Amino acid sequence: MFLELFERTELYDDATRFSFVDAIVSWAVPRNKRGSSFIRLIQTKLSDIGSPFDWLCQVFFLAKYGEPAEVMHAVLQSAKYKAKEPFFARQRVAVLPRVLAADRKAVLSKWTTETSTGASDSASVANNLLNIYRAHFPRKSDRLYYYLFPQKVQRPYPLAKFLLLCVVAHSESRKGQKIQRPEVKAHVNDPWFLHWLTQIHRVLSANVRNAVCGSR
Repeated sequence: MFLELFERTELYDDATRFSFVDAIVSWAVPRNKRGSSFIRLIQTKLSDIGSPFDWLCQVFFLAKYGEPAEVMHAVLQSAKYKAKEPFFARQRVAVLPRVLAADRKAVLSKWTTETSTGASDSASVANNLLNIYRAHFPRKSDRLYYYLFPQKVQRPYPLAKFLLLCVVAHSESRKGQKIQRPEVKAHVNDPWFLHWLTQIHRVLSANVRNAVCGSR
């Protein structure tokens, strides 16, 4: 059904097409053989890029389902598709947490460069991500803690929060922290999010690892 709807989105505007991609990102697609096959089919269709908005749809999709190398490739391709406006620059900067485990130096370099040469809003996003990366796991008295782990559990867990959680997880890993974080298990249950988080930092929660293994 989703594949049939995707074919029809070409008849509509960019907003409709993005809404379709957003629905797939919000959906808890199983991380098993059938779910992975479906994701590959959608990813193939999104690879036909002819406009900045097509690029945005691809990047948004890869933020959840793509391999780190695929995310970085899409980021590097933004200029090719003329995705240069501040809005697209923000998205390019914000998706980079997915690449931290694969190429930390490249990500930190891009964020640092963005803070000095990027547009004001994308530079602000990059600066915030660098500050989160340099800090400790947020305490319960921190605003970031309640942003990532609000009192009312969100289902599905928002992609934007997941990307920030990737930054926190990699920071924990780099510092050698081996403290289990039960709030991660309490708030994050999407099998794809859990898979990427355990690749970044396997000690966040033993139960998170079990959840990932059990989804296959």
